[in-house]
Amino acid sequence: MSAAASERPALPLDRFRWITEPLAYWAVETPERIAATDPFATFSFAEFQAAVEGLATDFEGRGVKAGDRVLIVMENCLAGAAAMLSAARLGAWAVPLNARLTAREIDAIRDHCRPRVLVYTAGVSPEARGHAERHGAEPLSALDPLEALVSTDPATTAEPASNDPARQVAALIYTTGTTGAPKGVMLTHDNLLFTAGRSSQRRELRCGDRAHAVLPISHVFGLSSVFLGTLYQGARLDLIARFDPREVARALAEEGVTVFQGVPQMFARLMSMLDHGAPDLPAPPGKRWRPPRPRRGRPRADRSGRSDRAGRPGRGSRGRPMTARRRG
Repeated sequence: MSAAASERPALPLDRFRWITEPLAYWAVETPERIAATDPFATFSFAEFQAAVEGLATDFEGRGVKAGDRVLIVMENCLAGAAAMLSAARLGAWAVPLNARLTAREIDAIRDHCRPRVLVYTAGVSPEARGHAERHGAEPLSALDPLEALVSTDPATTAEPASNDPARQVAALIYTTGTTGAPKGVMLTHDNLLFTAGRSSQRRELRCGDRAHAVLPISHVFGLSSVFLGTLYQGARLDLIARFDPREVARALAEEGVTVFQGVPQMFARLMSMLDHGAPDLPAPPGKRWRPPRPRRGRPRADRSGRSDRAGRPGRGSRGRPMTARRRG
């Protein structure tokens, strides 16, 4: 990365109106810089934008239009991220679902939201592949290298669409259904970008940052803060399907990762590795992992270098996201 790219000032709040705009902006401004990676591919901003445009063309050919739903059975990967932005590009609603939901849960949500197209990120998720096989999905040629599958329902009907980003739905996120049937929460482009912009500001993100994205981007925090918040400032996003504490430590120590967002339990597992005989846990150059001092009986994020938490939601809230922020 050039020094000029890493020293670019942060973009102001409310710079974008639609969730497709951050990627499109950086694809023009710094097309060759790395935007995102997963186990299958590394995309520059220009390549990521081209993949989104190509997939949107494929969706359009399958009849997707504004107000339709595109259900994405996924774990973190480029195929899932591209599918969400491609749906938004057409004015459709992305419906991201964690592939590790049961067949009954997936089918109930499918029957409720009635998607025009279903995408399955089979390459990174055996569970997604299993759901795809049950639904008779076929290879999605627009995302060939990423091993995604697709099925189509031509009988569905579209919801009303709007030209106002404060009214147009970008994503339909289903609750977990802990106390009843899952319920779909409609989030507009304005909703998601409000969080994305403020999250990037709170994390002090710049072009030179690199985020280890293991929180599911099929959930609202992963989608708005981790995925869109990182894209907002043109930082790099490493999309990781499964949490592995040793891999997180290695990425922070050896790969130049500067931001890791996780729930307190993830940080606790990192600390637990130290407590149970993992002295070789990789650490950033000149740093070392140290057990945190107890605070009200709850685990606390290690501060390797300087770090902070992701705003009010992370403070003293068991199970809510926190951020480890490393400076050079």
